[in-house]
Amino acid sequence: MIRARAGAAAAAAAVLAVVLHVLGSFAGYEYAKNPPDVSRDLDLLVLRRIGEIPWPFGNGFSSSTMQLAFVAAILLVGVLTWLLTFATIRVLAAGSRAGAVLLGTWAAVILATVAGKGLWTSVYVTDVLQGRNPEGAVAAAITSAPWWGVLVGWLPALAATAAYAATNRGRAVTAPYQPAWQPDGRPTAAPDDPPSDGPTMSDGRAG
Repeated sequence: MIRARAGAAAAAAAVLAVVLHVLGSFAGYEYAKNPPDVSRDLDLLVLRRIGEIPWPFGNGFSSSTMQLAFVAAILLVGVLTWLLTFATIRVLAAGSRAGAVLLGTWAAVILATVAGKGLWTSVYVTDVLQGRNPEGAVAAAITSAPWWGVLVGWLPALAATAAYAATNRGRAVTAPYQPAWQPDGRPTAAPDDPPSDGPTMSDGRAG
């Protein structure tokens, strides 16, 4: 089986996941400053969830530690998205359907987001909460991360699927058959033919 090419697809997913996290974090910060008048469900389920790793510049916890935690969490999301997407695609044959790449990458973005938010949360508890852990604060912060992946993770998944299709188009699923030995070009006698011990009638020298 020929393995599918995975580098371009994994890179596309990782880069877009990082970009979406940064843009979503800044957009969430701006939204929190001036929230528009929208429905409660849209506000709680979508608009307040697009910035899963909170923007650490200019808000109430804009210490250098939280800024470093933000950068580290975003980088962790990118690295894990790349690794998980690459591993998912490499187990596929070159001619596999793209649906497996879409779902596998989507799951990779969700898991990477949970890991990034977990890193950010651990620093937040230590630096901002001074080691205190209000009941449910850490659990709520980490369990909210999968929802961001569900809402936005399909975009990196689509990017990975497109890159997968472009880099694996027309590739064979299996390698062509290669015999264990190569003939030397000389004719061989059939197995049932008796060996020739001398001239025959066809030589014109019989008798």
